[in-house]
Amino acid sequence: MANKGVYVDVSNSRDREGISILQLPDVDPRNVTETVLRAYYPNDDEWGAASIDEVQGRSVARGGDRNWILTRDGTVVTGMKGAQDFETADLPDSGWDGLGPPNLIRQIGKKVYVCGTSGQVYVQKVDAKPTAKWQHMDQGLVGDEKLILEGLHGTAEDNLYVVGTGGTVAHWNGSKWTRIKVMTNVNLWCVRCYEDRVFIGGGNGIVIEGDGKKIWKVDQIKQVEDVPVYDLEYYKGKLYAAATELLMVREGKSWSAVRHGLGKDADFLRLTLGEGRLWAMGSSRIASFDGKKWRAHPDPDNG
Repeated sequence: MANKGVYVDVSNSRDREGISILQLPDVDPRNVTETVLRAYYPNDDEWGAASIDEVQGRSVARGGDRNWILTRDGTVVTGMKGAQDFETADLPDSGWDGLGPPNLIRQIGKKVYVCGTSGQVYVQKVDAKPTAKWQHMDQGLVGDEKLILEGLHGTAEDNLYVVGTGGTVAHWNGSKWTRIKVMTNVNLWCVRCYEDRVFIGGGNGIVIEGDGKKIWKVDQIKQVEDVPVYDLEYYKGKLYAAATELLMVREGKSWSAVRHGLGKDADFLRLTLGEGRLWAMGSSRIASFDGKKWRAHPDPDNG
């Protein structure tokens, strides 16, 4: 049975072959009653899929022997490698009847993190039982109804960043959150952390670069100043920015549109690294770049 729909998130893992893609039916999200977890194995050019009934997926993290699927109603659905069924755990105080829907799930080190509406942040050990309780780690952030956290990333369990509405940037040092002032109040959508650099993307083509200490510079990509930068990734010495209809690249201090050859209908919402390549996810397809050439990877059920 074909599973045609809209891609909403993508994830890969260094210690596991393949890429996970979260997909919703191509209908009004408010009416979604099924989520499809797709898996693509580039070395074999093969696709797989598993349907999860009665949930609206929001984000996915792939790592080790499992996939974590974050849902809008405040649960994490875990699929174990080789298992036939999914298992579910609730996020405390989250969902439509709590603090609001969660937005993003990511693995960093040996833990998995979730951020969402009203400033909530949760944590769970990578090897915990799928039904184990998730813990709040958001003192000083949670409860702010105006704070919607959209991005989360880090280099270690004591070096995390979250970003969100109104130019919010906060850093976790292993024991507490510290707000960081940056010279913008646009909504921020994504953050990427490397050994000595932090990159943040936001509305109006804004890209913020920091050293994790005192220096934070705000740049604007003129070619996409009317749309958000939804995702960023650093690959082979260049910074890439996903901005819906355009994929931008920064070489030195200058931004330019990537000549990808994927067609005029290509769009760009998520970026990730895996299998030695840069991967770009659009609303209905994925493509990869090996440093020389872009290649589309058609989904046989989503053409």
